[in-house]
Amino acid sequence: MFQKDLMMKGDTIAAISTPRGHGGIGVVRLSGMESLRIAEEIFHLKGDSVKPRVATLGDIEDHERGVMLDRCLLTFFPGPNSYTGEDVVEFSCHGSMPVLARVMQILVDRGARPSGRGEFTLRAVLNGRMDLTQAEAVNRLVRARTLLQAERAVSHLEGSISRRVKRIDEMLLDAVARMAASVDFADEDEEFISPHEAAECVERIVKELDDLISGFGRADILREGAVVVIAGVANAGKSTLFNAILKRERSIVDERPGTTRDYITETVDLGGLPVTLVDTAGLRSTEGDIEIKGMRCTEERLGEADLVLLVTECGRSLNSEERSILAGLKKHEKAVLVVCNKCDLSEPTGECDSALTISALNGEGVDGLLKTVSEIICGNGLDSAASDELITELRQQQLFKLTNEAVGRAATLLEQGAYEELVLEELNSAMRALGEITGGKAIDDVLERIFSNFCIGK
Repeated sequence: MFQKDLMMKGDTIAAISTPRGHGGIGVVRLSGMESLRIAEEIFHLKGDSVKPRVATLGDIEDHERGVMLDRCLLTFFPGPNSYTGEDVVEFSCHGSMPVLARVMQILVDRGARPSGRGEFTLRAVLNGRMDLTQAEAVNRLVRARTLLQAERAVSHLEGSISRRVKRIDEMLLDAVARMAASVDFADEDEEFISPHEAAECVERIVKELDDLISGFGRADILREGAVVVIAGVANAGKSTLFNAILKRERSIVDERPGTTRDYITETVDLGGLPVTLVDTAGLRSTEGDIEIKGMRCTEERLGEADLVLLVTECGRSLNSEERSILAGLKKHEKAVLVVCNKCDLSEPTGECDSALTISALNGEGVDGLLKTVSEIICGNGLDSAASDELITELRQQQLFKLTNEAVGRAATLLEQGAYEELVLEELNSAMRALGEITGGKAIDDVLERIFSNFCIGK
């Protein structure tokens, strides 16, 4: 857990920065004034002296036990041009957890302190190496489940949100400075900013903020992923479609109806988004206890769905149960895609004339179906360059909204012809809220909330 004492200046922290388990390499990190001194006390060089940003081969000595612990590489990154802004040392050891744990213990015995969650990145923020939006992007990048998520996180890490905040801040600062000058030098003949100019400036700021805030809903899909539920009557081929999408036999398939009694979930990468695919029990009237539970589970999953694939059969029109399902989904404003399956057995009829036709058994039309699903979910431009500036953090969205509300109040006051002092008060409130987004005015509990979600060693 993040604690205030983690922000102490001068101490040196250490952590294992690679996941637990066996691997070719395990990285142990140090950051702080004593990093190089501690590292050199336990590291026996095989060649020349340690040089900045050059990997150096050597042995880690376990002096207490009188043995060589590991042969590894040491890389030294002197501050302030390092990740944390402090002296940083990284040991690239062999990926044995007992070895890495012993290296950590030796470092602690020599004066280092085990780091807290996200403390390396916290130090980077405190030392001006990045702002809070970039720190949040680091966490998103580490946790990314798809390439698209990673790409958007890298964009934020490179400062796409920070630059937008800076642009809005400069617009606010210009308006505040000119209005303050008008107040301070009211007796002068010069007009620093006219009411019309002030109103136009505030309007531009509101437009910028509206644009950012409106994208949060789209970014929610990018951040959390989507839920796609495969539903329909028994024996329509739902489980066969589920397996066809996954390209493996995950769900049991049988010619007899009612094989699936419970729901099955798998996560797939669809157009760069993590999509939770749900195979459900066939919807039908039943009196059996197990099947009744299955129906309830299906109805619950339908309630959670971002998109429902209603699977029916080619060669017939929708039956009464399918029409009832479709009507219920539309009533609850659920996105629905009717999928006519078994086109290898029958020609499309009725509603299937205008629906997607596939054969889940032989894969015909499945790629086209997935493309359509991706377009429905991502049809809001998540894969475009404009999505680089989508807000992905609730904290940021709330602060942008507070900023916008304050600017909106300033706009209202200008329309009413209120005193400039009142308008200035609202614009200054907007600047304070905006400053919290990048961390210029971040308080301890905000830092705790952000960095407590990080992994150790980052």
